[in-house]
Amino acid sequence: MSDIARVVLTGRVGQDPEMKKINDTDLGTFSLAVDQYNGPKKEKTTGWWRCEVWGPMTKVLGYVSKGTALTVSGELRQDKVDEKTYHKVRVDGIRIAPGGGESDGERVKAKSKKKPEVDEEDVW
Repeated sequence: MSDIARVVLTGRVGQDPEMKKINDTDLGTFSLAVDQYNGPKKEKTTGWWRCEVWGPMTKVLGYVSKGTALTVSGELRQDKVDEKTYHKVRVDGIRIAPGGGESDGERVKAKSKKKPEVDEEDVW
């Protein structure tokens, strides 16, 4: 059995997803802001995660825009660039929270998008 660094993250999308094709395979990328409350004073820190979605699941990203609340699951990957470590998650599960466009009590103006056809197997 090989070791897999599996993660589940819940946060808000930091930018509209970017879509592209690589060798006829769809790739969607976005950043996810995840708040943590640490220490006795519960000080808030925000960690940013770079997320990649491959293949048919990229259709789900048609529902996602900046500010959307998401829960993603996937495999943790670390890249080293210029002696700095960057955390990336290769996503294999996405759940969009109800009211996912709300941020700090204000509604984020979502872009008008045609809702994509999504197989139930693509979503948690």
